[in-house]
Amino acid sequence: MAFAALCIGLSVPALVVVVWRFVAPPLTPFMLLRRVTAGTGWDYRWMPLSAMSPEIARAVIAAEDTRFLQHHGFDWTEMESALEAQRRGRRLRGARLDRWRVISDATTARLADRKEAMRETTSGLAQGLATLGGALLTLGRSYGRFDWETGEDERHTARTADGWNLALYRYRPVGAPQPFPVLCGHGMAGSHFIFDLDPRYSLARYLAQRGFDTWLVDFRGRGDSWPDGGPAPHLQWNFDDFVAHDLPTSVQRVCEIAGADQAFWLGMEMSGQALYAAAIAGSARRVRGAVTCGSPVLTSAGALVPGVTSAPKARRHGRVPFRGGSRLAGPVLAYGGFGVLESSFRRCNSDPLAVSRYFRNGIPDEATDLVEQFSTWIRDNVMRSRDGAVTYSARLSEVRLPLLVIAAAHDLQRPPAGVRAAFEAFGSSDKTFLLAGVADGFSVDFGHDDLLAGVASPAEVFPRIAGWLAARGSGGDQ
Repeated sequence: MAFAALCIGLSVPALVVVVWRFVAPPLTPFMLLRRVTAGTGWDYRWMPLSAMSPEIARAVIAAEDTRFLQHHGFDWTEMESALEAQRRGRRLRGARLDRWRVISDATTARLADRKEAMRETTSGLAQGLATLGGALLTLGRSYGRFDWETGEDERHTARTADGWNLALYRYRPVGAPQPFPVLCGHGMAGSHFIFDLDPRYSLARYLAQRGFDTWLVDFRGRGDSWPDGGPAPHLQWNFDDFVAHDLPTSVQRVCEIAGADQAFWLGMEMSGQALYAAAIAGSARRVRGAVTCGSPVLTSAGALVPGVTSAPKARRHGRVPFRGGSRLAGPVLAYGGFGVLESSFRRCNSDPLAVSRYFRNGIPDEATDLVEQFSTWIRDNVMRSRDGAVTYSARLSEVRLPLLVIAAAHDLQRPPAGVRAAFEAFGSSDKTFLLAGVADGFSVDFGHDDLLAGVASPAEVFPRIAGWLAARGSGGDQ
């Protein structure tokens, strides 16, 4: 037991460092104190250090500890000063131990000398780390209930011309079938899980139960969508690959299996943008119409786009590391109700179990080529092919498919103003815009991910999607 406690005590600090390397800290002790004493919330915005003046960082260090660069976490000068003041009859004050903030409580005890202070400090630290380690181990055991598999009836594969095998997940229609299948695509650093996180909030199951032959696709670089050799660090992909290969190949394969001439495309965020680009490039010929959700053409620099304008900012071995931090921290943040998830799932419209399942299972690492392409779009306020040959944002009038364009009123990743601007520019004669928010009759201002997987989605969003698809599926050939 003693050895196990020692291992926990030594491993927990490293684990915490790893977590905070990829996940922005959701709160501080001061924030927690303010919430308890003043009732203030968790609303705050992280900014990258590169966006701040270097003087701010220096000012923060100087305000916290003027000897920060002169010691190794234990400010012995300040500790001795505090002890000397206590010997003279003054109240013992805390001395800075910045590397381990938890030790500050231990230094307020009545200490006789440096040896005793160090012994008490070490004991308090060990107890605290052992408690934290036990909590983390308990949490780790409970993580098993967040493991999730989607409930498809069949699995298929679509092979692209450049040798990638795309995973397809089929939900067979219940009752009288609708004439055209529906193929659903995910967002950046996302996967097919967003459409089936829980039977109660599953768009895939909802559509299948209403007669739609419903399919989900994982674009290349996630889940089972890889070349024959499987995942490899050297593999890269970008938005152009989705437009030229993944979207048209998956649509064609679905039509072949379903025996249909055309299919509907339902695209969330990035895959909605891929549909716009494919319509311009001529690679969406078998798409009968499309529903897009949170899919602008131009995204403002103030949007909280993960990996682009917000964390994670790391780049390792050709990947932006979303998966590790999401799997570990996602369930904790979901059940803790922390505002750091507000840009993804709104707490007021989300079931923490569904959110935990998504972060535990549905977030992959993303290719740096793709993320950097999105970064360039936001920086230059343009949407274009990687080689610059096609500027999609200048040709939106060529998007003439029937469209249902849905924006979430509280979407912090893809703000609704950008989605509306794209809608206005499309050349389709059959286009409908829907803003999912209180001002337009919804019960809540929907967020980015809870638009399709939120508590209110089955009653307020899904019926509108199904109704639009049914109406456009009954009019014969287009």
